[in-house]
Amino acid sequence: MTNHEHHHELLRDLSDQFKEILEGSAQAIYVYLDDTHKVCNQKFADLLGYTSPDEWAKVTEPFPQAFVDEVSQPTLVEAFQETIQQKVGSTIPVTWVRKDAGTVDTTVIMVPVSFEEHLFALHFVTKR
Repeated sequence: MTNHEHHHELLRDLSDQFKEILEGSAQAIYVYLDDTHKVCNQKFADLLGYTSPDEWAKVTEPFPQAFVDEVSQPTLVEAFQETIQQKVGSTIPVTWVRKDAGTVDTTVIMVPVSFEEHLFALHFVTKR
């Protein structure tokens, strides 16, 4: 199995495991593994102007450049690295870039999660 196939299966299984949270949360949520492997709920897709989570997930540009306002990029990347490396949660302000090139200000709560011997960060996003 290639890395790509493994990551695809891993995200599918993670989505199944957290289905109740992804579909039932009042918050927008996404999980990022790499630029090609990511999942979100409909609320996050809507927040960024995408018609579906699948449409959003098909964007393969580098995540920060594709979705995050320049000013917020260092904050999000640093918090993500800390969440994965130190296994700590955080709450940060993030301005997102919508599909229509508009922006939306949010608060992101990042929580580390271990699943099938891989570390992920669940991102809970609330519009400010």
